[in-house]
Amino acid sequence: MSKRNNWKGALYMVLSAISFAAAHAGVRELSSDIHPFATAFYRNIFGILLLLPWLVHNNFLALKTSCFKLHLLRGGLNSGFMLGFFLALSLIPIAEATALNFTAPLFVTLLAVVILKERVGWRRWIALFIGFASTLIILQPGVEFISFGAFLVLFASLSWAGSTIALKKLSKSESSLTSTAYLVIVLTPITFIASLTHLHIPNLEQTIWLIEVAATSTIAQYFLSESLKQADASVVVPFDFSRLIWAALFGFILFQEIPTTWVWLGGTLIFASALYITHREDRINKMV
Repeated sequence: MSKRNNWKGALYMVLSAISFAAAHAGVRELSSDIHPFATAFYRNIFGILLLLPWLVHNNFLALKTSCFKLHLLRGGLNSGFMLGFFLALSLIPIAEATALNFTAPLFVTLLAVVILKERVGWRRWIALFIGFASTLIILQPGVEFISFGAFLVLFASLSWAGSTIALKKLSKSESSLTSTAYLVIVLTPITFIASLTHLHIPNLEQTIWLIEVAATSTIAQYFLSESLKQADASVVVPFDFSRLIWAALFGFILFQEIPTTWVWLGGTLIFASALYITHREDRINKMV
């Protein structure tokens, strides 16, 4: 992989982190007026509309795929992430949700062991233990009641992990536009069913925020796909840590939320564990 591609991959990952943080801030802003499940549905409707110009320009060739079942699986898993995480954002601070969401790469490794029967060495098992143990620094069981929102983030992270495994396989043969388009197409009917009892016509201000959520989250998915195509995961994953910084910034500006020391410490340790696991897996893959 060339240095140029590595830098492009890193840039795409930073742009993905900024876009995800902006989208999550929009979900939080809307949560007082619109149920998060309804926000998820509207996000996908607007996402389809935003993608249409690119699909038309491409003569809809981006929808040509031989991996429809894998796209369907990824969309189903991602719906668990979207619905769970959106609901969590209405219950806990953005930075806390983001820090706990760094457990997703840890779940990826666990799923690889359980589903793909991959072998994991003792170093990665130690990193997994440290990473999951670090969630207790954020949750502080015994000091504070572990909130439903925190549990939702961990469930969402598990769903995201499954979706990530699917995306890694898709990125070998599918374009970023194809992966992003099918994700939105599959998510739309699922989130519609989930939001049936919560739908109402949004006003102008809510519509603007919904478009913001749709635009930034759709762009974030595209940047994430492109980042994984441009460079090795071990190169780009470190830049995903900026998501916590951006989440804290948006949380402070929009909602006057200030992350606790425990959130920063726990988030850093979880991310460091995930980063080490990514580095080890990349090193082992290159030796094979």
